[in-house]
Amino acid sequence: MMCRILAFDASVSHAKLLAEIGVKPDWTDEMGMPAIHIAGWEGQAEALRWLLEYRPDLRLKNKYGGDLMGTILHGLENCPSANTRNHIECVRLVLGAGSPLHRQDIKFCGVPAVQAFLEEWAEKHPECLID
Repeated sequence: MMCRILAFDASVSHAKLLAEIGVKPDWTDEMGMPAIHIAGWEGQAEALRWLLEYRPDLRLKNKYGGDLMGTILHGLENCPSANTRNHIECVRLVLGAGSPLHRQDIKFCGVPAVQAFLEEWAEKHPECLID
């Protein structure tokens, strides 16, 4: 339920209400995605910021093999609402929370401004880079 709400509702208020009644943010949908993956794919920065408070596993892979960073970058290029969402802020938030950054994510990022941001981050934070 939380995953569905975050996919369609730009406000995080309904998801917060679900959490208050016991819905766990780390429960996954049929694609193996927890709420934070959905928020990231959708570019829902406010929701992602809130979900980071639950200290999710930033390396968790969904059924497609993507971790949180890869899911955000996939949404950046494929989410139908990407032009009205804030994927770059989602990238900043998860990197700031300690997410690993795959060299491949940088190489294959199809948005030049985001690719440049990732390259700069990797240069400043080489400890986050993984193969």
